[in-house]
Amino acid sequence: MASARPHLRRMAVCLALAVSWGVPGTALAVPAEPTRAEAQKKLEKLDQQVEQLVDRFNKVNGELKIAKRKLDSAKKAATRETTAYENARRGVVQMAADAYKTGDVSDISALLSSGDPQSVLDQVSIFSHVSQSRGDKIKEFLYAAQRMEREKGHAQEAFDKVDAKAKDLRQQKNVIEKAITKQRALVRRLGGESSPTTAPQGGDYKGPATGSAKTALEYAYKQLGKPYIYGGAGPAGFDCSGLTMRAWGAAGVSLPHNAAAQYSLTSAKRVSYDNLQPGDLIFFSGLGHVGMYVGGGNMIHAPRTGRNVEIVSVTSGYYRDRFVGGGRP
Repeated sequence: MASARPHLRRMAVCLALAVSWGVPGTALAVPAEPTRAEAQKKLEKLDQQVEQLVDRFNKVNGELKIAKRKLDSAKKAATRETTAYENARRGVVQMAADAYKTGDVSDISALLSSGDPQSVLDQVSIFSHVSQSRGDKIKEFLYAAQRMEREKGHAQEAFDKVDAKAKDLRQQKNVIEKAITKQRALVRRLGGESSPTTAPQGGDYKGPATGSAKTALEYAYKQLGKPYIYGGAGPAGFDCSGLTMRAWGAAGVSLPHNAAAQYSLTSAKRVSYDNLQPGDLIFFSGLGHVGMYVGGGNMIHAPRTGRNVEIVSVTSGYYRDRFVGGGRP
């Protein structure tokens, strides 16, 4: 019996190896490929995430433009303050010259050591002393330096904060779009959506809309086939809110470049799905996407990266399930 035990142990090891290599569900087994429906569902979730990021970026980008204008204005104001600073500085120079004649220059010479206002302000001990003992000229000199640095500093700080937000959103979008590229390739391999084709650009609206709605739709139809561009507002391409903004802008109606803001702006004329009219804005996916209703259960929109401006049905499926509401500019 003892001589048979090594043989039995060898058989057990071989059997265990055979099981570990051959039985599904073990650590070495290849994971099962997702179904086409599962892959498509994941792709739709990724598309929705990037839509919301794009819309957030558009909002931040608008804030960035405002912050840039304020920064430019502060820099211009600082240029004007430079004149006041230099005038005050010349007054202090003259005071120093007069003080030199009397031998009393110890607390003024350091103020004149640099033309940089911040260097002057950094000399706190001197500021404290001369502001009490040297009269209005030195006070004017120091106040001018303070104004220059304060105004530029506040504007620069505000700009840097918004700029950091914009950069962070770009990075998040890049990560998600790489995941979307891989997921879309998987969906196609499983027999899902086909690769986008180069569509002829432009079209003519011939529907029932009148007035400003007709003008907006005529503009939108001329953009058919143009590519989706992240942050795009024409003429080469558009993102979703960029298309609706430009279309209604052609009709004389100003809209922000942000789907959520467009929804808020049209809150006084909220429209249910059953009461949509051509030209109405229609919002989806937690206000992460917007299109224009064209009638007949269809909308024109800029869908997502890798696609073109197109007309799609909203009567059922993906967009109908994610419909949030309509708005009439």
